[in-house]
Amino acid sequence: MTEALDAILEEALAHGMRPEDVPPILFEKPAQQQKYEEIRNRAKASWDGLKKKALEEDQKGMGKYPESERLLAELDKYNQAYLDLCLPRLRELLRRGHQ
Repeated sequence: MTEALDAILEEALAHGMRPEDVPPILFEKPAQQQKYEEIRNRAKASWDGLKKKALEEDQKGMGKYPESERLLAELDKYNQAYLDLCLPRLRELLRRGHQ
């Protein structure tokens, strides 16, 4: 499990994700930017928790990952919240580009 998580992180870093950097400004409206930063911070905390729990569950050697699965579901929830927030902004930017 931890090897898979390491591979995911390496791929994300290769594509420009910088979790330790200051969040980029993605939104003109402060409320949207604040929501984005909240989602980002919670997702980072879940990811850090997942790395720790996956290592613990790997070391047990039981092949069971209940806490890791819970944290993965949490990350999925944050990913969906991010998409719900960002996709309208992306559509707006695309419309502006075609005018």
